Amino acid sequence: VDRVLSSGQKNKAIEGLVLLKQLKRISNNRIVIMPGSDISKKNLKNFELFKDVHGSFRDEINSNGFKLC
Repeated sequence: VDRVLSSGQKNKAIEGLVLLKQLKRISNNRIVIMPGSDISKKNLKNFELFKDVHGSFRDEINSNGFKLC
Protein backbone atom coordinates (compact mmCIF):
# COMPACT_ATOMS: atom_id res chain seq x y z
CA VAL A 1 0.00 0.00 0.00
CA ASP A 2 1.40 3.37 -1.04
CA ARG A 3 -1.55 5.61 -0.24
CA VAL A 4 -4.49 5.57 2.19
CA LEU A 5 -7.66 7.61 1.65
CA SER A 6 -9.23 8.53 4.98
CA SER A 7 -11.61 10.95 6.61
CA GLY A 8 -9.94 10.40 9.97
CA GLN A 9 -12.73 8.07 11.13
CA LYS A 10 -15.29 10.90 10.91
CA ASN A 11 -18.02 11.73 8.40
CA LYS A 12 -16.05 14.73 7.17
CA ALA A 13 -12.27 15.01 6.90
CA ILE A 14 -12.27 18.40 8.62
CA GLU A 15 -13.76 16.69 11.69
CA GLY A 16 -11.05 14.00 11.57
CA LEU A 17 -8.16 16.40 10.99
CA VAL A 18 -6.46 15.67 14.33
CA LEU A 19 -6.27 11.94 13.56
CA LEU A 20 -5.24 12.58 9.95
CA LYS A 21 -2.31 14.69 11.15
CA GLN A 22 -1.33 11.97 13.63
CA LEU A 23 -1.43 9.35 10.87
CA LYS A 24 0.74 11.51 8.64
CA ARG A 25 3.29 11.93 11.41
CA ILE A 26 3.28 8.20 12.26
CA SER A 27 3.60 7.17 8.61
CA ASN A 28 6.79 9.24 8.33
CA ASN A 29 6.14 9.63 4.57
CA ARG A 30 6.30 5.87 3.98
CA ILE A 31 2.58 5.91 3.15
CA VAL A 32 0.75 8.91 1.69
CA ILE A 33 -2.18 9.84 3.92
CA MET A 34 -4.81 11.35 1.62
CA PRO A 35 -7.63 13.17 3.42
CA GLY A 36 -11.01 12.87 1.75
CA SER A 37 -14.68 13.51 2.46
CA ASP A 38 -16.31 16.89 2.03
CA ILE A 39 -13.08 18.73 1.19
CA SER A 40 -13.85 21.88 -0.75
CA LYS A 41 -12.33 25.19 -1.74
CA LYS A 42 -13.63 26.64 1.54
CA ASN A 43 -11.74 24.24 3.81
CA LEU A 44 -8.82 23.17 1.60
CA LYS A 45 -6.50 25.55 3.46
CA ASN A 46 -6.79 23.31 6.54
CA PHE A 47 -5.14 20.45 4.61
CA GLU A 48 -1.97 22.24 3.48
CA LEU A 49 0.14 19.77 5.45
CA PHE A 50 -0.91 16.98 3.06
CA LYS A 51 0.62 16.37 -0.35
CA ASP A 52 -2.62 14.92 -1.78
CA VAL A 53 -6.29 15.42 -0.94
CA HIS A 54 -9.40 13.88 -2.44
CA GLY A 55 -12.30 16.15 -3.26
CA SER A 56 -14.70 17.35 -5.90
CA PHE A 57 -13.39 20.66 -7.20
CA ARG A 58 -15.18 20.79 -10.54
CA ASP A 59 -15.46 24.57 -10.86
CA GLU A 60 -12.33 25.39 -8.90
CA ILE A 61 -9.91 23.34 -11.02
CA ASN A 62 -9.79 25.74 -13.95
CA SER A 63 -10.48 28.98 -12.09
CA ASN A 64 -7.80 28.64 -9.39
CA GLY A 65 -4.95 26.88 -11.14
CA PHE A 66 -5.55 23.45 -9.57
CA LYS A 67 -4.31 20.62 -11.70
CA LEU A 68 -5.93 17.21 -12.10
CA CYS A 69 -3.55 14.36 -11.42
